[in-house]
This record gives sequence, C-alpha cells and structure tokens, in this order.
Amino acid sequence: MKKVVLIMGGLILCGSLWATAPMREGPYPREAIPSSLMPDTMNPLKLRFNYLYEFAQIAGFCAEWQLNDPDSADHGGMIEAETGPLRPVIQTDNTLEAIWVWARYGEFTGDTARFRENIDKAWFYCSNFPAWQEEGEPGAHYYRNHNCAWGVAAEQRYRAVYADDAYRWYADSCAEFMKFHPMNIWNMVNRFVTGWCAGWLYSYGVEREDGEARDSACSFADSLLSFIEPQIEARLGDERWAMSAGTVVWGICNSAFQRDSLRGKEWIEANGPYLDTFQTWYANDYFSWDNSWNVGFANGHGAMYDISHDPQYARHHRWLTHKLLSYDTDNDGGIMATTQDADTTDMTWVSAYLCMMGLDRLIGEVYDYDAGALEIIGLHDGDQIEEGTRMDLVAVVSNYGRQPLSGVSVTLSGSASGSAESDLAFLGMDTITLVFDWLVPDSAVLTLALSHPEDERHANDTLIVRLNKAAGINEGPKKPSSLHLEVACLTKSFCRITYALPEGNQGELTLYDVLGARIMKEGLPASEGSVNWNLSNLSNGVYFLRLDTGTRSKTSRFLLLR
Repeated sequence: MKKVVLIMGGLILCGSLWATAPMREGPYPREAIPSSLMPDTMNPLKLRFNYLYEFAQIAGFCAEWQLNDPDSADHGGMIEAETGPLRPVIQTDNTLEAIWVWARYGEFTGDTARFRENIDKAWFYCSNFPAWQEEGEPGAHYYRNHNCAWGVAAEQRYRAVYADDAYRWYADSCAEFMKFHPMNIWNMVNRFVTGWCAGWLYSYGVEREDGEARDSACSFADSLLSFIEPQIEARLGDERWAMSAGTVVWGICNSAFQRDSLRGKEWIEANGPYLDTFQTWYANDYFSWDNSWNVGFANGHGAMYDISHDPQYARHHRWLTHKLLSYDTDNDGGIMATTQDADTTDMTWVSAYLCMMGLDRLIGEVYDYDAGALEIIGLHDGDQIEEGTRMDLVAVVSNYGRQPLSGVSVTLSGSASGSAESDLAFLGMDTITLVFDWLVPDSAVLTLALSHPEDERHANDTLIVRLNKAAGINEGPKKPSSLHLEVACLTKSFCRITYALPEGNQGELTLYDVLGARIMKEGLPASEGSVNWNLSNLSNGVYFLRLDTGTRSKTSRFLLLR
C-alpha cells in the first residue's frame, strides 16, 4: 500500500582523514530514526537560554574537533562530524567557520587568548587549502564561492578582534574570485550560494571602499530578485544541501537592501511573509540536512528584521534558534545536521552556523557583571500541572557576564518561598533546590529573583511562572484575533484543514500548485472550523494553501509525497 505524507511548513583519530566532494551521494535520504528531541508540542519560545554560554559551548565543541597533527597537511583543519560517514571529512569552509566563531567568542568575552592557538592552526590549514581552490567540476563554482564568502567573513572578524591584517590577502583573493565567478541561478544551490556571496561581497566592498565589489554584490541580489519574484511563494520555501531560501533573503537584505533600505522595507512588507518559518525533515536529492535549512531560514528572518524592524521576523528568528538549541540533547555544544541523526553525530559546521546565524544576534551587549534567572526545572510559564502533584522546586541560575560573581541572592516568592546564595564562575550555572516536596495547588504564581550589588543588567533578574488557573485555564474560550491554519489529520486520500479567522471576518481557502495555478477553492462558512479535502488526484510535489479574508492572508507550503 502506498503511503501519503504531507509535510506542512507554515508561517505560524584513529583512521586517516581526507577531504571529499561536498555534494556527493551519501547515506541520505533515509528513513527516520527515533529521536529524543524536544516534542513539537513545546513552544521553543518558552525555553530560556544563556546565549553566551551556548555560544561558548559551540566554540569549545569546534576546538575539540580540530585536527592537531603537525605532521599532517590537514593540521588545523576542522573535522566535519563527531561520528558517522562524515567523520573523516575535513574542509576549508568548516575551518573558516570555526575561525569566525573563535574570534567572535574573543570579542564577546574579552578572552582573546583562549582560542588563539586554534585560530593560528586553522589559518595554516586554510592557507594550504585556499577557498578559491576548493574542489568541484570545472565551471561549477558553487563550492568555491561558498568557501570564499566564508573566507571574507572569517578574515573580517579575525582582523577586527586581533588587529592583525596578516590574512587580508586571503579576503582579497576570496572577493576577487566571487566578483568574477557568477553562477547560473536556475540551479537551486547556486541561488543559495549567490545570496551568501552577495551579502559578504557587499560587506567587503563597504569595508574596503571597493565600489566594484558593492556593485557586483547588488547585481547578484538583483538577479536573485528577478528570478524569485514571479514564483515568490515557492522560491522562498526552497531548501537543498546545507542551505535554504533564508540564505537568499539574507544576501539580498545585506546587499541591495543595505544600499536602498526603503526598497528593502517595501519588498519585505509585500514578500517577507512567504519566507518559510520551519521545515520538517524530508528526503531530498542530496543530504537532507533540515537543521541546516532551518538555521538558514532563521538567518533570513533575522536579516528582514534588521531592515524592516518588524517584530514578527525577530520572533521567527528567536523561535528557530531556540528550536535548534534544544537539539543539543547531550549538552556538548554541537547539534546534528539533521533531526534524523542521533546526538552522537553532531557536526561542527552546522553548529558554527547556529553561532553566526542564530546566537550572534541574540546575545546583545555583554556586561562584566550579570547574573540571571534561567529556569525552574520542569516548569514553564502557562503550564497546567495536575493539582496535588508533589515536586521539588529547583532553580537554575547563571552568570551571563564576563566576570565571576559570588554571594548572589536567589529568592523564590509567591505560591512557594525559599532562598539561597550562589557563587557563579564565568558563564557558570548553579542548580539550587529552593523548596522540597511542594504540593501543586489549583492556581500558582512563582517568582524567581536574583540580586547582587554589582549586577549591571536587570532584565534577566526575574522569572515569573504562572500555573493552572493563574495561567488562564478558567478564562473560557477566546475568540481568535489572528489567522490560524493547520492540517489536523491525513489519510491516504483526504486531509483535514483546521482554520480560525478574527471574529466578524469571512474567508476562503485556495490551493495552488508550485507554478501558481489554482487547484481548488472553498469559501469558509464560519469564523473557525475544519474542512476535508480530497487529494487523491494530485501528483507529488509542492503546493501552497492560502487562507484569505480579503484584508489579511496566510500561506502555508505543502510537500505531498506518495
């Protein structure tokens, strides 16, 4: 019997080491394996992280997987994966990414010595295997261009932090290669890499006052815009290899829209909602690296926020970053490239992506003295816990600053009370049981608060958790104030689509194919409900479902597989 799968992404050194072609046939696609990842029912925005701690963990993870063998030509290169078929792979792009991460760590923390030796080794490798000489068929420049963009990024960050221009020649060579090796953007991976090049080539042009580089970057961006706009809904949901359409949007925002921000704001207002907000795993032609796709989407949403200042894009970026951080289930700093891998197959490159494209814009200003409340273990604001349940109330507090803090006051108040003091090392965490055997009531508000006379930032000093009735369980049904659209269930031939409209609105559902042709349309009889659609006559491929009220709309992307 055939199975129908509908994936909906809506807006809502023991062996020898070798370098290998980046997009060869491999073990993917393959069937999913059981995973201990965060359940999809958990809103990632409820999770709290010390972003600088997470960044430092990834930097340390990368250092652990750097080859340290002075007798090897690969000395200083980054090993791609901790286990699995990519364990033997060492590549220039992975190594350049690590340089960026280590330099940025030094900039955030002021500790530029910790990874300096790692950086020196990495430059040794990257000089032996220059970005513009990476492998690939003659005329097929996507991988060399991809490496060159990372070369510019790594050299810029390294020079800014260490005031060392010893590798300026490297960035110059990378920029020259990108300027004179444009790619055919009809190829999906070429489109993604063109976006990556556009953003970094423009940054290079601004810094070096190189008008030719800026013009080339904006030309790349304009060609991408011309290509994606006729099929904008489909093109902003693309993903393949290690990249996604989020990289295209990031590149356009950091080149053409940096040059003309008004143009950018207008384009984002009209087209930004079409950029995918999350893509679940499915079998792709090459490596099905869904975590890498999604960090690219996060980067795109973050870039749109930078131009438009529309908070929805900042929220999408944070949601995706939190989701990806939750995949570090073994707490070693690394994440897998795909949700189908076990947490013993973390990869350095996608972890570095998460640093640059996710964590970097969330860290903000780093203070010398900054203690913060991280979580009450097992409880999140809005949770419903069975009345009468007994549990210990255990707080986790963390040092967000550059300097250690001792004698931090930790208090719990509200529906339970307790207090303690904590000594926090640099980026340290402390787990403190404040209340034993607490009896959960029918309504509770818990306030965890930290204080210290030297604390310079107070935004993270307090955590409030509302449970049961206090979280609104008895408020009764609320009328929807925004559009809601999802697939509730699916059989071999039918899907059930649930929807909700703002009160007083009428709406309709329309299904389109990837070329924009309308497949079916149905008016909605009520402000909320569900409809059943027969999909048995549809072929495999990408489709788009649009919910429209006349003044507002929401579009979700479908991938139909049989």
